[in-house]
Amino acid sequence: MKILYLSQHFRTLERGGGTRGYELGRRWVEAGHSVTVVAGARAERGEPVRRDDYEGIDVHTLPVAYEQSMGYLRRVWSFASFVWKSTQYARNLDRHDVVLATSAPLTIAIPGLIAARSHSTHLVFEVRDLWPEVPIAMGVIPTPPLRWLAKGLEKLVYRSSHHVVALSPGMAEGVVAAGKDESAVSVIPNASDVDLFDVPVQTGLGFRAEQAWIGDGPLIVYTGTLGPANDASWIVDLAVRVTRQIPEARFLLVGEGNEKEEIAAYAVEQGVGPAVLQIWGHLSKLEIVRVLSAADLALSVFAPLRELRNNSPNKAFDAFAAGTPVAINNGGWLAEVLKESGAGISMPHADPDGAATMVCDLLKDPEAMEDARTAARKLAKGPFNRNRHAKVYVEILEAAAQDRPAKAVRFAVEHGSP
Repeated sequence: MKILYLSQHFRTLERGGGTRGYELGRRWVEAGHSVTVVAGARAERGEPVRRDDYEGIDVHTLPVAYEQSMGYLRRVWSFASFVWKSTQYARNLDRHDVVLATSAPLTIAIPGLIAARSHSTHLVFEVRDLWPEVPIAMGVIPTPPLRWLAKGLEKLVYRSSHHVVALSPGMAEGVVAAGKDESAVSVIPNASDVDLFDVPVQTGLGFRAEQAWIGDGPLIVYTGTLGPANDASWIVDLAVRVTRQIPEARFLLVGEGNEKEEIAAYAVEQGVGPAVLQIWGHLSKLEIVRVLSAADLALSVFAPLRELRNNSPNKAFDAFAAGTPVAINNGGWLAEVLKESGAGISMPHADPDGAATMVCDLLKDPEAMEDARTAARKLAKGPFNRNRHAKVYVEILEAAAQDRPAKAVRFAVEHGSP
């Protein structure tokens, strides 16, 4: 089967960010399928399309600028530019058996739908974020006409897709609420790459030895975007309170975003500057392996918006793969996963004092920490195992390529598989 995969943000292990497309794609190649990716990347005006081979994945990278630090208008321009360029490019490729387009943004569906028609096949659409619900909730789609257009595009995309893959149960509910038949909606969440993150304990010890500022105390890490949706300044408030109870605790934030400098300044203002809390830029996924191996606790935080509770954050699944307990502050389906599995804690966003007490109670209890590490590894090897997800996913793509209904699958922790 020849798979055409459209993704504006395609990442390999050498780059920071989520590697879902790369990890799924290379497994499909190993299973005997052909995978062609059309993606975007930062480039200067006039640069040609770059073509690379990543473990058998044929990646065509179009010159489209995008950075997490961009403002709203520059992001919109980036999305629009990619829609135009990828539409023209994908429709002229040799025929493929199925087209897979992954959001965000929702506009990726436009080249996806056109490419599917050009290739005389079906589109499978992947929902990584509920667009336009999330940007509407955050106020970045401010006017009623724009909201109406966005909602209209959403319904068109779901109705026109052969199958929709959502990354969380809540996202699937949103897709069905927008009009897609439940029988054509599957839940395949983000996943854990156990083979990558299951490293010897010496890996983490080596990282700590290189970073004298960490010392021997607990290391709490955050590996993700530093933007409005993540509300990472909340981690500063947490750090202030945790270090009152555990003075030797250290915090490391790894990522980029338009609030990075603001958060760093706020940390200094609150008395938890670089000696206690450091903010680094993007690291490759290979370096993230070392960070999580050294960490005692991994954070996943978001702004207190109901629409963000459906997120499926890569950072949590990477932590599970590393056997690192996870602490979240936005509730939702992942809070239920942590509660049922014991792989971490769900902190109250509105109560930083209470959140800090929960963190400290966990860190001070060696038995509870070991149980949480064991539970995290169990999740990674069971329901969140990437190898299982890749096999389930490719069956959906094969059904679309053969013009037959795909069996909808639903993720369930208690069953041990999606």
